[in-house]
Amino acid sequence: MTLQPRAFETLRYLVEHAGELVEKSTLLAALWPGTVVEENSLNKQISAVRRALGDSGDDYIVTVPGRGYQLVAPVRVLGTPQESTQEEAPSGTLPASVAVLPFANVTGDPTKDYLGDGLAEELINTLARVPRLEVSARTSSFAYRAATTDVREIARDLRVATVLEGSVRSAGDRIRVIAQLIDGHTGYHVWSQAFDRKARDLFELQEELASAIVQALRVAFDGTLPVIPRMSLPPTRDLEAYRLYLQGASLTARGTVQDHEQSRALMRRSIDRDSDFAHAHAGLAYTEATGVRLHLLPLSTLASAEAAARRALVLDPDLALAHAALGMVQSMRGKFVDAERSFQRARTLDAGNPHFVHSHLFFVHEPVGRVQLAYEESIMVHRLAPAWVPGAVHLGVIALIAGYNDVVLRQIDRATRLGFPITRPPMPELRAHLALRSGNFAQLDDYLNVEPLAPESARNERDVLRQVFRAIADPACKPAALDKMQGLVQRLSGDKSEWVTWMHLVMGYAQLGELDRAFECARLALDFAERWGAVGPQRGLLWMPELRAFREDARFPALARRLGLTDFWEACGPPDTAPP
Repeated sequence: MTLQPRAFETLRYLVEHAGELVEKSTLLAALWPGTVVEENSLNKQISAVRRALGDSGDDYIVTVPGRGYQLVAPVRVLGTPQESTQEEAPSGTLPASVAVLPFANVTGDPTKDYLGDGLAEELINTLARVPRLEVSARTSSFAYRAATTDVREIARDLRVATVLEGSVRSAGDRIRVIAQLIDGHTGYHVWSQAFDRKARDLFELQEELASAIVQALRVAFDGTLPVIPRMSLPPTRDLEAYRLYLQGASLTARGTVQDHEQSRALMRRSIDRDSDFAHAHAGLAYTEATGVRLHLLPLSTLASAEAAARRALVLDPDLALAHAALGMVQSMRGKFVDAERSFQRARTLDAGNPHFVHSHLFFVHEPVGRVQLAYEESIMVHRLAPAWVPGAVHLGVIALIAGYNDVVLRQIDRATRLGFPITRPPMPELRAHLALRSGNFAQLDDYLNVEPLAPESARNERDVLRQVFRAIADPACKPAALDKMQGLVQRLSGDKSEWVTWMHLVMGYAQLGELDRAFECARLALDFAERWGAVGPQRGLLWMPELRAFREDARFPALARRLGLTDFWEACGPPDTAPP
């Protein structure tokens, strides 16, 4: 079939960007430069190309509703361009390595994102078992979920030779998956295949998909990879329990109060269907521990989280997520020696996973005063997952604690370039601290007058910071600041998230030189937390340079013992920052 010129240009553009999601606006600008045309004109050209290719659905060109189009057909370049250099070696000469991106949800229903995530995660787990194949961790590759980054850039970022991407469509009792393997150096397709199965055959589809991908990788790397071992047994035989678990895990990542409540409910429903489903118990533990850490759930939730983590480990002693969740709980209970063991075990079981490195430094290294180690491991997280926003943000936080102001500025810029809003915590707080350290007092109110999001404790934190920073900038404001802070102390009633407000009052009083009030607030905070056998979520802020006088006070050793820090120092060595 002969293509008209405009349809041919449409196909040419899609071929040049094979495997990429091409936005409709980009195609319109490329095909009709400088001209305003209706979107229907583009639809006609796509239809013409599909007819020419014999594409009856999404076999070659996938429509991503509301976004654009993606050419998923295999593309092969005939001949070698004259300008090729020695660096442009075929993928077979590169180390055997792959990054698995989350499969795009092309159903038009965002509530089904979990299907693509689940497929990709199972593939990562399976491919990681193939000897001599390096596989990027989930955290590293999933950071590119919403990005329009070129596949070659992703491959460079993650240091892999190939990238696997695809799409999933679920309709009725059918699931359709299209997967494609892309050469990370050239950007060209190495392999592509569609899979169409009944929804009840999801586990069989995963096994068939994994087998086909490993075979494609063996061809791509000149047969240097061994034959794939058989997939391990599914984590549960109950498909509905598995779906509920995937949905819950997807919600946990979003981080709102409602998402955490829904995730907990979904994990419990999954457990109700299969009480021996270790992943669901671990997912419940992780969701609840994360909710407490984010001050979305009360400290009393730690008991449930710990029970779920321990149940998961009885069912599967080698489940890294369960060890990490238990470590989070142990940290918030002040049992840092135990937390250290749990995180070390999680990192051993899932080596190179930046998520567990990040959790380890956040829940152990920072609160116990291993500030330099936390900073170094934050840099490791950045190298493992350069597009992961939490890693970028937290590197800025630990740099602030360590006193590396220039690094804080760079991380603020990098996080915002990755899409993190400049008005979202902790960005205003980071900028305000830097302004205070540089004596740029005029900017303080501009940074801190941004209205924080829920929970209420965030508003209290921001108000404390505002009062403290004003008093530091202008000593005449100190009496008013102290009055307002004391008023906040009197209003605190034991709400689920108020532990963090207490600790910000501790910091505020210490920065204003009111050490008696600072230690009294620390006592009250621990009185509150200890009702549930906890010391509260630790964020390492006590190790900031501004709190040196607080740490050097004769009362600090008793506070450190009550926080559980002394036990850790006696077992594992002293902090690497200023001595307590």
